[in-house]
Amino acid sequence: MPENGLVTSVNLLFDHYWRLDKEDKFYELLSRDKLLSVVHYGHSLCLNDARKLSFRLGISLYDLISGNAANTTPLLGIDDYCPFPDSFRSPVRREVRDHGAILLKLKALNASDQDNEPLSLKATARRLGVSVGYLEYRFPIQVNEITARYKHFKQVEHLGKLYLAQRRSLEYFLSESEGNAPKSRKQAYRLLKEETGLPKWVLKNAIQTAYTALQ
Repeated sequence: MPENGLVTSVNLLFDHYWRLDKEDKFYELLSRDKLLSVVHYGHSLCLNDARKLSFRLGISLYDLISGNAANTTPLLGIDDYCPFPDSFRSPVRREVRDHGAILLKLKALNASDQDNEPLSLKATARRLGVSVGYLEYRFPIQVNEITARYKHFKQVEHLGKLYLAQRRSLEYFLSESEGNAPKSRKQAYRLLKEETGLPKWVLKNAIQTAYTALQ
């Protein structure tokens, strides 16, 4: 394609509209200033503006940037341009966050959790009104600390449940049964479930281990 194909197309389109005494319609194709910069100063357009122009005219982008737009003028609806789709509209202005203020809140939140049950990363993001991805991108050091502390807490909590289940299971089978009647694993599960509220799989594994060890 010629190097100045886009400039050639825009100039020929301007001549076409000028001959029809509809140069005002020509300026509606894109930005007046951008089109005049091409017509009068030979400036080119960025690819996105070229896409908008070809779409508005109803011609292919290739015809526009190759300098052949004038050859497709019979296809142009001069009084009925194609409306811009959503993808061509101005981008939505993003919310501007005060990263410094959020970091201070994050540090304060982490400090308050030192003596309490730590928050997960998801819960932390929810407290701060931001996304997990935002925290991971902006504050990776703090995110690593949060995830490591929460993971450690969950591991300790899990071990605590296992130890409690194992201890209570052993105590149950070692205690003297009424009338020396043998104690069953099913009875142990019902009693310990009501007493501890531990998950089924934790209790059943602990009960089986204690039962087998005492046989």
